[in-house]
Amino acid sequence: MATLVVSRDALANRAELEEFLHDITALDAPPDGFYVLVSSRGSDARSEMSNADVICGWLMINYSLKVNGFRVVNGFSDLLSPFLGAVGGDVGCTGWWSNLRTFSLERFVPSSTGGRLPVQRYLSTSLLNRIRFDELNAWKRFSQNVVNRLPTDNIFIGLEDGEPERSMEVLQSWDALGALMKTFSTRDVASNLKSCSTGIERANLLYDELRAFGARPDPKSNDEHLEPLKEGIRLFRRIAEV
Repeated sequence: MATLVVSRDALANRAELEEFLHDITALDAPPDGFYVLVSSRGSDARSEMSNADVICGWLMINYSLKVNGFRVVNGFSDLLSPFLGAVGGDVGCTGWWSNLRTFSLERFVPSSTGGRLPVQRYLSTSLLNRIRFDELNAWKRFSQNVVNRLPTDNIFIGLEDGEPERSMEVLQSWDALGALMKTFSTRDVASNLKSCSTGIERANLLYDELRAFGARPDPKSNDEHLEPLKEGIRLFRRIAEV
């Protein structure tokens, strides 16, 4: 495997990205596959990666490498993992803690000590997003579709007055991501992308339903990530002619 590290800003230059992919897929002595990292400008995964051009470019990397016979492992891909898997990515990765979900050089800068630990979040496959544990317990009264119906739901469900054990949060996250991978990457690319688009549309409808009941998601729990996802897939389908 060879490591391929690409700046998230470089993904926006489509012509240079296509030329670069042409070069690495025509190497005289190619590796068996690539470990792909997209480097963000900061540690906030939501603001950095919720961009249609970034999503489209990352999809193009996976699709191009897979079509040319390479194995593709995506590091720090987190919630984009199922969508990358839909176009050929073999593996998607996310870290044990929330600060390991996006690759950034900030990770190598000494941080100041202190501060509050992040609020624990439940990854809802139907919302394609992580919501606070207290939002989960409130919203499931409005719609049970918020709940994944997976074994690890028990880590969060029913804890009305407190957070789950912090070391268990990631197990629910991994379980939900695995379920999404199975949903979005089981057939050919065209069919997979249709499943992705259907999933995004269902998430939009569920958010509308929750708001109709009076739910007010916090800035990290809202639906702002869905439109860039939808547009990124649309751009990819047009460029890749899928």
